[in-house]
Amino acid sequence: PQKHMPLSHVAFRMVCPMCMYVSIYFYVREGLENVLPLALWTPCEIPTRRLFPASWKNFEGGQVPVARDFPWLKQAQRRPLPWIPEKGDVPGPCYKKSMRSVSELANTLEIKPLFLYEAFDLSSAVQMGLGLYDLMRLREDSEEEGLHLFSDKIRFKGALQANGIPIPKIYHMCNDCADLLQVLKSLGTTKFVAKPTHLAATSYVFVMRDGINLINGKATSIDEVAAGLTEAFEDRHVDDWATEHTPPGIIIEELINAPDTRDGIGSTPDEMKCITFFGELFFCEWVYVENMTTPEEGVGVFISAQGTGDRAQPGKGHAAFGIPNFASKGYIYRDKTCLTCKDRLPLSMDAWVRLVNIVEEIATGTDHIRIDVFITPEGEPKVNEANISFLKISKFPDFLVEEMRRRWLEGYRRLLT
Repeated sequence: PQKHMPLSHVAFRMVCPMCMYVSIYFYVREGLENVLPLALWTPCEIPTRRLFPASWKNFEGGQVPVARDFPWLKQAQRRPLPWIPEKGDVPGPCYKKSMRSVSELANTLEIKPLFLYEAFDLSSAVQMGLGLYDLMRLREDSEEEGLHLFSDKIRFKGALQANGIPIPKIYHMCNDCADLLQVLKSLGTTKFVAKPTHLAATSYVFVMRDGINLINGKATSIDEVAAGLTEAFEDRHVDDWATEHTPPGIIIEELINAPDTRDGIGSTPDEMKCITFFGELFFCEWVYVENMTTPEEGVGVFISAQGTGDRAQPGKGHAAFGIPNFASKGYIYRDKTCLTCKDRLPLSMDAWVRLVNIVEEIATGTDHIRIDVFITPEGEPKVNEANISFLKISKFPDFLVEEMRRRWLEGYRRLLT
């Protein structure tokens, strides 16, 4: 089905890091006359005589198999038909045949069933034609209380602690926070991170090392940190419903140091922002905070986001501090390969496997979630936070946007069939 394959760099990445282009599709046989593609393809059954016996074609010094009647396949190809019948519609013959074949195949294989928390189930609104940001808007508008398990950093970190998942050491968490100045003075360390648990985009976040806020390089006193955290209780992050309605709170935790190769402004830790769909990691974007925008620029970013259809609005913290400029060092896929990374990855293969297992354990029961993970200078993962939505202005490459859309919809196809 060449017309509607994923873009080459996606298919290449999924299958074979050493190959120029490889795409593998699976089929089941229906007797001797036909094969049925398990991928979304129309026509949904292909006469065996159009495929076999295959011929061979010379390619780059080798030979590759080619379907017997390749011109027929190209002519017959059409865009895939919707795979979810409309409510009240009788499924067509293609749908019935595909589902019957998949069911028969499932009886011979051990297939991990999909599981979704009720709060993450968008199946009643999902349609085949939705784009990635259409799906994201469904999540942003969702008023499911269960989303607060991830949007509320106090509940989220508490659950991770209870389950033995590695996180930065917590010095203090509170919703009803009395005398934050005294709490900060009694920490016994000048290296810590203090931040609101109900805001986002680094609003009122203090990444402190010996009196310097590392995200902007400015000298910041304990009194200023306490005043900023207190002011944060009056702010609200307008982006998705769950974050907007998260109870205000504060968390103070250990500072994860940056790698020895970086210092000064931008010396925040390496962080993996890990994108998952239906409990499986797709990729992590490797980033660190390079600096902060000016307050005017930060507000402008959120205003421009509204112009693209996002519901995000600038908060008081963005107007006071700006928003972070993340330096992106590459997209690391589930098998730890990175096509765009110029630097050596900051963790070993064993540590990467631990990161994948941690992220997928947290993401179990979600259709989509992003799990942000710090990497210590020793190369160990420690979970920072979860994000249930992202904006259109997130600057993902088009090929990743399309592949994320496909994975999100494909998960619902699997769930519903």
